Amino acid sequence: MKLEELAKLAGVSRTTASYVLNGKAKEYRVSDRTIARVQALIDEYDFKPNAMAAGLRAGRSNTIGMIIPDFENTSYAQIANLLENRCREKGYQLLITCSNDKPSNEISCAKHLFQRQVDALIVSTSLPAESDFYLQNQDIPVIGFDRRIYAEGVQNLLANDISDARHLAANLLDRQHYENILFLGALPELTVSKERETGFREALKDETAHIDFLYATEFKKEAAAEAFDSWLSHHQLPDAIYTTSLTLLQGVLEIFLRKQKAIPETIVFATFGKNELVELLTNPVVCSVQDHNAIAQALLKLAIPTKNKKITMTPEKVIRKIHFHRW
Repeated sequence: MKLEELAKLAGVSRTTASYVLNGKAKEYRVSDRTIARVQALIDEYDFKPNAMAAGLRAGRSNTIGMIIPDFENTSYAQIANLLENRCREKGYQLLITCSNDKPSNEISCAKHLFQRQVDALIVSTSLPAESDFYLQNQDIPVIGFDRRIYAEGVQNLLANDISDARHLAANLLDRQHYENILFLGALPELTVSKERETGFREALKDETAHIDFLYATEFKKEAAAEAFDSWLSHHQLPDAIYTTSLTLLQGVLEIFLRKQKAIPETIVFATFGKNELVELLTNPVVCSVQDHNAIAQALLKLAIPTKNKKITMTPEKVIRKIHFHRW
């Protein structure tokens, strides 16, 4: 039922019905008899105002859009879950979509969320750095996280991927000497991939170890498994494996279990991210870990206060910490 229909049934104007519905009838000197008549119909039909329509009339929708590249990535899933809870506490609804790391999907998701008139859009982008898509869409605030969006007016919440990758590699090297190291990343055209390789190379510039660089077609377990399986058929086992995402490490482990029925205990792993899987390994593992709570809180502060305000390009920084397992 619409407000106009409720007003017609009560024999009052739409404005009067709105006053009663919003508890302002006395303020505008609506009679007790009229209030009782309108309220009786509200109760009878369990009338609820259209929150979306009311929000849009007020210049807001009380919704925040979010695009993540991979639902299987536990880091993104945890951040989305924490952010959704915090949005709900603030009276906002978080609309979560997934690009599957495909630029065309991301653009489609973003256009849909823009049409929904979200108050802000939070994105971990899969678009190349030269894309001007978000530059063309300036009406709704856009916040990039984890991966930088190169567009004027976009606020970015970022980690320092070069520094974090270098720090992770340095901790790997501090443990022991290695003869062969495998670096496994995905989507080399992404800025985040380029920066993590740069940091890795900086840490190993004085090393004598043989290093192989391998890239999967996606940040997914299946893509990593396929790439590693092909690589392993032509190479000996490395002493250490460095992965730029936990999902890539999962693909590596899957191949070991499928082909060798066990994970070689001599291999040392380094990875971005950490979950329960790492705790089950008997191998030494060093992880670069984000504070998901801090990220969710920072995104919330950027998204809600900045509606109707011009936001700057100055990036906020997220610090990762090093965690050791069986080190």
